[in-house]
Amino acid sequence: MTPKPRAAAGWATAQRHPRLLVAGLTLLALLIRAWDVDHMSLWQDEGLTLYRAGLDLPGILSGAIPLDALLTRDVQPPLYFLLLAAWLRGLGLTVSTPGAIWAGKWLSLLVSLPQVGLTWALARRLLRPRPAGPLPGARAGSSADARLAIPLLAALLAALSPALLWYAQELRSYSLQVSLGLASVYALLRALEAWGSGATADPDAARDKAPRRRAAGWALLCVLCGAALVWTHYLSVFLLAFEGLVVLAYGARRRDWRALAPLLALGLAAAPLLPYALWRLGLGPERDQRFVPLATLLRDVTLGFGFGKSAPGWSLAAPGRHLGMLAAELAFAGLLLAGAAWLWQRHGRGLALLALGYLLVPVLGLYGLTWLKPVYMGVRHILLAIPAAWLLAAAGGWGLEQRRRGLGLALLLLAGLGMSASVQGYYGDPSLAKDDHRALAAYLRAHAVTASEGARGDLLAVSHPVLRYTYQPLLPDLDILALPPFLASGLPDERPPAELLEPLLARYDRIWFVDPPADYEAWLAEHLIEVDRVDFPASSIVLDLHAYEPAPDLAGPEAPTRRQNQRLGGLELLGWQALPEPLVAGQGGRLRLVWKVAERDLPDYKVAFELLDAAGENVADGDHAPFHGLRPTRGWDFGTLVYEPHDLRVSAGAPAGEYRLTARVYEPESGAVHPAEGPIELGSLVLRAPARPPARASLPIGRPLLARGRGLDILGYDLAPAPEAGWTAGERLPLAVWLRLGAPADPAPEAADARLRIELVDTWGRVRAEGRVAIPGYGQAAAAGQPRRLDASLDLPAEAGRYGLRLALDCCGAEGRARGFRRGDPLALLPVRRLWLAGIDVRAPRRVTALPEMQHAIGATVGGAAELLGYDGPADGIALAPGAELPLTLYWRGLAPMRSRYRVTLQLLPADPVSGEPSGAPLAQHDAEPADGARPTTGWSPGEVLVDPHALRLPEALPAGDYLLVAALYDPERPDRPRPEVEQAGGRRDYVLLGRFSLAEADPSPSGDAP
Repeated sequence: MTPKPRAAAGWATAQRHPRLLVAGLTLLALLIRAWDVDHMSLWQDEGLTLYRAGLDLPGILSGAIPLDALLTRDVQPPLYFLLLAAWLRGLGLTVSTPGAIWAGKWLSLLVSLPQVGLTWALARRLLRPRPAGPLPGARAGSSADARLAIPLLAALLAALSPALLWYAQELRSYSLQVSLGLASVYALLRALEAWGSGATADPDAARDKAPRRRAAGWALLCVLCGAALVWTHYLSVFLLAFEGLVVLAYGARRRDWRALAPLLALGLAAAPLLPYALWRLGLGPERDQRFVPLATLLRDVTLGFGFGKSAPGWSLAAPGRHLGMLAAELAFAGLLLAGAAWLWQRHGRGLALLALGYLLVPVLGLYGLTWLKPVYMGVRHILLAIPAAWLLAAAGGWGLEQRRRGLGLALLLLAGLGMSASVQGYYGDPSLAKDDHRALAAYLRAHAVTASEGARGDLLAVSHPVLRYTYQPLLPDLDILALPPFLASGLPDERPPAELLEPLLARYDRIWFVDPPADYEAWLAEHLIEVDRVDFPASSIVLDLHAYEPAPDLAGPEAPTRRQNQRLGGLELLGWQALPEPLVAGQGGRLRLVWKVAERDLPDYKVAFELLDAAGENVADGDHAPFHGLRPTRGWDFGTLVYEPHDLRVSAGAPAGEYRLTARVYEPESGAVHPAEGPIELGSLVLRAPARPPARASLPIGRPLLARGRGLDILGYDLAPAPEAGWTAGERLPLAVWLRLGAPADPAPEAADARLRIELVDTWGRVRAEGRVAIPGYGQAAAAGQPRRLDASLDLPAEAGRYGLRLALDCCGAEGRARGFRRGDPLALLPVRRLWLAGIDVRAPRRVTALPEMQHAIGATVGGAAELLGYDGPADGIALAPGAELPLTLYWRGLAPMRSRYRVTLQLLPADPVSGEPSGAPLAQHDAEPADGARPTTGWSPGEVLVDPHALRLPEALPAGDYLLVAALYDPERPDRPRPEVEQAGGRRDYVLLGRFSLAEADPSPSGDAP
C-alpha cells in the first residue's frame, strides 16, 4: 500500500522515528486504560486476590484459603500475589486501607503497558528482510512499507484493545500473563535468531562467539519470563508448549539440539508446581467449571480477543440488536484468516505457522485439557495468545489492501468501530458491568450500624464463604459470615435455621442477608420482621439484600428510652431511641420508633427526620417510607402499636457537635404534611467524628476528582442533572463541593478568611456569576483529615449560552492572593490557579417585552433595577372580607441586571387612621419568588415584562379598620433581609403601595329586631 503524496511527509517521519510513534501508542493505551481505573466493581476472585496478598510470606506461598471450617488452596501460583503484596506495602498500604483497591488496579494497568511496545517489536522482528523464523519455508519477506506499517498497526490494535482494557483494570494476574508471554516469545525468537546467525558453512569451524553470547542472554531472558509466567498462572503452560514446538522445529531443521537447553531449564523452574497441578487434575470438575465445545473457544478468539467482554454482542440472546457487532466480529475473523494467508504467501509457511501456533496452540491445548478436566471459565484463560491476533489482523488488513484497494481499510475500520463500541460500553453501559458488590457495600456503609458502645451493631450474612473476601476490604468495620457455613467436609451446615440464627440474634441487632437461603425464608418470615430490601445489578450471582431483626417487647425493657407524645397525622409517636448514641458522621444510624395508630384507614405515609445544626442546616437523610415500603402504613391496624426501625444516614461531611432532631409525616400522593405548621422537635443528639476518616471512594460523591490545595484537598462535587428542558437563565444551579481538610496551612487569623470561590465564566473568560463559601474548620488541627460537603449553589446569569464552572481557593495569606491547586491522581503534579469543574448550557426563557393590559397601573421603580408596572386584583378602597383569598397578579419590568435573587412579599398592614402610614406587623402575608420560582430576579433582562401571580389569604379574625396592601422585594440570603429602595409618586420608601382598604365593624343587633 503506497502512501499518498500528501501523506509522504508523515510517512517519512514514521520511517525515521517509529519508536516515537510506539511511545505515542503506549501513551494512548495509558489514557484509555487509566480513564477511570476504578470504574468496575470488585468481583469474587478479586476479593480472594486481596485476601491472599494481605497474608504473610508463608501464607501467600501456601495459597491456603479457609472457607469456614473447610481449608482450601488457591488454584493460582503465588507470583502475582507476591508482586501485589510488595506493591501495596511499598505504597504504605494494607489490603484494608482505603485506596488499596484503586492502587492494586494500577499495578495491573502498569504491567499491561509493555504489551504495546512488545507487540510492535515482535511483529517488526518477524517481518525483517531476512526473517530468522525457526520453521522451514521462509521467503524473502515484505516491502519496507509493510515492515513499517504492520508492526505499528498491530501495536495500535493492542493499544485500543477492549479485552486488554478489561483486565488492565482488574485485580487479577491476566495482564501480567500477557506481558510475560509476549516477552518470553520475543526473547525466544531473538535467541534462536542469534544462535542461527553464528553458524558457518563448515560444521567443524569455530562459531562466532558474539552471536552465541547474545543468544545465551536472550535465552536466559526467555527462561526467566517463562518461569515467571508459569508461576503466575498454571494454564500458561500451553504457551510454553508452543515455545517448545518452536524449539523442536528449529532443532530438527538445523540438527542442533543444544537449543533445547532453555526448555530443560524452564522445566526445572516449573517442576515444584507439578505435584499440585497433578493433584488439581485428579479432583474432577469443580465449581463453575464445565466442558466447553471447540466452537465456543474459537468464537472467544474472534469476539473475545477482538472486542472483549464489554462487546454489545457478547450474548446472542437478541441478535437483531447486535448486527453491527456481528459484522465487526466477521470483519475481525476475516482479517485473521487474511493475515495467515498473506504471511504464508509472502513469508512462507514457517512464519504463517508461527503466528497461527502462537494463536491456536494455547487454545487447542486448553481444549484438549477439558476432556480430562473442565477448567475453561472464559476468554481470560486464553488471553495470553491475544498478541498473535493483533499481528495476524494487522497483516490481514495490509494484505487485503494490497490486493483490492479499500477492502483491507474497510475491514480494519469496521473492526475498529466494534472496538470503539466495546470501549464505550465498558465505560458507559451499566448492563455490561460486573456484579455491583461495591454498590451493595456502599448501601451497607450508609445504612448498617457498626458495633459501638451505644449499639451491638449489624451482621452481614453472605450466601457463600468466598463472598466474605469480596466484602471484607469494602466493609472493614462490619462483621461478615457465610450462612449456612461450610463444614470441614466441604458440605454446607444443614442444621435448622433456629440453631444457627438465634445465637447470632443474641449478638447483633440486625442481620443483612445477601440472597438468603431458600430454606431460611419461612423461619425468617415467622420469627423476624423484614425491615429493608434492595436489589443490585448482577449478572453472575444474585445480589438481593434483605435486612431482618426481631421485634422488641414494647411493654418491657426494650421499649425506646425517650418518651414522646406527638400527633403526626393519623399516627402518634410514643417514643424513640437513636442507635448508636452518639451518632457517627458518615456511618449509618437508626431511630427505633414506637407509633400508635390513631386513625382508621391510614393513607401511605412517609416519615422525614432531619438533624439540624445551629444554622438550621440538615446533615442527615432520614426521609423514607416505614420499612422502606415493605409494610406500608395503609395496612396498619387502628389502635395497635407498631415498632419501626427508621434509617438515619448521617453525612460524612457533618462536623462533630450537638444537633437538633426534628420529625414530620407527609402523604406523597396528596402532599399533605403533618403537622401543617412545620416539623416537631424531638430532642438533641450528639454527633462524633469517625475513628478514622472515611476513604474518598466510600463517600457519595457524584463527580469525583482530586485536586490538592493549601490545607485541603478537593475530592469532587455534586451537580444535579440538568432538567429535561435544560438549565434556564436566572435559576439556581444546585452545586455542592466535597473537600478534605489537611494540616493547618496558615496562621489562624488568615485561615479564618479562607473561602471557596465558585465562578461561572463565559466563553471569553469573563466571570458572569460568582459565589463564596466559608470553609468551617479550615486551618484547625482538630479538623484535619475530615471530609466536608459545602453547599456552593449559585444563580445562573440572565443571558443564555455556554458557561464554564470553576473553583478557586481564596486564602489571603502573606502574599495576599488566591491559592492554587495541583490537580491529578495520585501525585497531583499539575498546578492550576482555578479548578475546572464542568460546562453548563443555559437556555433563555421565553421573554415578553410588550406591555400587557392591567387593571391597576402603578409605575413604581424598585432599586433602580426593576419596575412594578401594575397589578390585577381588588380595586383601591373596597371593603375586605375576612377569611377570603385575594388573587393578585403583579406585572414587573426589568430595568437592569440584578445580582441578588430577591423574593416578593405581599403584606396586608394596619394603617394609622391619621397619617395613613403602616402602624403594625402584617396581618396577612404571602412570600414567593417571582412566577412561583420559575423566573428568579437574577434571570430578568432589561425591557422584559414578567407576570407574577400570588394569592393572599386573609385571617378569619380580621379586626375592623383601615389597611394597606403593599408589595416589596427582599434578599433572603442576608440575615437582615434588606429591601431595595422604591420610588413611587415622588416619594421614597422600601415598599410599593398597591391600595388602601377597609373593614367596617359588624352590626351587633339582629337584622329586623326592634330596639
